Amino acid sequence: MSPERQRLALDPYGGEARTIGGVLACNASGPLRFRYGAGRDLLLGVRFVQADGTITWGGAKVVKSVTGYDVPKLLVGSLGTLGVIVGATLRLHPLPPSSASWLCAFGASPAAQDFLAALLASPLEPERVSVLNARAGLECGMPSTGPAMLVSIASDEQAVAAQGEALAEHVRRAGGRVEPLGAAAWRTLHTPLDAPVVLKLAGEPRRIIAWLDRAESLAGAAAIEIAAVGQAGNGVLHLALHGVTPGAQLADALVHPLRAELAGEGGSVVVERAPAAVKAHVDVWGPMEPDALAIMGRLKREFDPEGVLNPGRFVGGL
Repeated sequence: MSPERQRLALDPYGGEARTIGGVLACNASGPLRFRYGAGRDLLLGVRFVQADGTITWGGAKVVKSVTGYDVPKLLVGSLGTLGVIVGATLRLHPLPPSSASWLCAFGASPAAQDFLAALLASPLEPERVSVLNARAGLECGMPSTGPAMLVSIASDEQAVAAQGEALAEHVRRAGGRVEPLGAAAWRTLHTPLDAPVVLKLAGEPRRIIAWLDRAESLAGAAAIEIAAVGQAGNGVLHLALHGVTPGAQLADALVHPLRAELAGEGGSVVVERAPAAVKAHVDVWGPMEPDALAIMGRLKREFDPEGVLNPGRFVGGL
């Protein structure tokens, strides 16, 4: 507990084992992104090492001083291809006076979809909204026959109680069950993602249950089991694959169909983790607009003209 009652509202899966620089370089985030944004939104300034060894500061120490070329935001998610982050100034948020969490479990996807749509359209102000499929829920110690949602609300004590009652009513209307959860439940969400291959799917938030169903259908046809953990309010779904087929079959059975179908809503599928043998047969990033890739290429040449920083690690082999 911070004596100043301030916190860094950034909670990537397995964050206790990660460094701040690594989290920013990977643009990793977790359920708190729903209220507070990702690392890019919390970063005010960075100290980083350039390709020639020069240590440089980018950004500012207070929000109002951030003007001009936004170097910190360029470095977030660049995987160390533009510079090595060695220091950061981050925006903190006050700890809420009170908070509570609930497990909202559903027997089938339509009920979970109805609940999510009602929740996102309601005046409720959840702090976090995560979705687990049945396998992920079991591995987190929260078994359910269908999709389950974890929801937390943080405010003053009276508001938390009132919104909790309204949340429970939404769950009941959708035909689900609701039960209170301890805060420690949120720290188990990384457990189902401990797999050799992990995909990160991004799409329309209101369709995350539909994308989960589609991924499970495609995977089932290829004898692949999925443990899914999603940021329901942000449209991000992590899929941990078990019983994975060779790389080429994985691409044809799951990655390529999902990418093609998500393209219609500007979505994407990234292979976040995979053995080298799988990566040899799968484009881990997927297609990129030529104009955007050209801009990235110019930035790479400006920051790292000799190509010494993590060469080939980023989109398009940058």
